[in-house]
Formats: sequence, structure tokens, C-alpha cells
Amino acid sequence: MNKPIPIHYFSEIPNNEEGAEFIRLARKFLNHKRYKMRKLGRGTRKVNGAKNSYRYSASLPHKFSERFSLYIDKKLIRA
Repeated sequence: MNKPIPIHYFSEIPNNEEGAEFIRLARKFLNHKRYKMRKLGRGTRKVNGAKNSYRYSASLPHKFSERFSLYIDKKLIRA
């Protein structure tokens, strides 16, 4: 069986109070029985310095992120 492809539902969410409130509300109203949400950090790697940029190829640590992307994945439901 093929693995489900994660869907990049929300992007360019700023790392500020407004973005934090949006993410909080999205998690609050998500159907947790069926879906899970992942928050990945995005932005330039210059904040960490060039020597550490290789560590964060997929996602930046949240404290260094300029913005976020939210992924919503289906949970595996066991019968």
C-alpha cells in the first residue's frame, strides 16, 4: 500500500502573535480522532549561521523560524 502524501494546507504563517493564535485555533478545531497536525519551521538559515544550516534541511527549530507551514495528515484508524 502506498504511503499517504502529506498535504501542505497552510503556509507562510508568520512567527508572531497573530500566527500563534491562528495555529492555536486550527489545533483547537481539528478533528483529532481522524487527523493530526504538524507544524514545520520555515525561513532562511542565516539566523543559525551557515555552519549549522545542514542540520535543518527539512524544518528549522521553531525559535529560529521566520514562518511556519502546517501539514494535516490522516491518522491510521485500526479496525
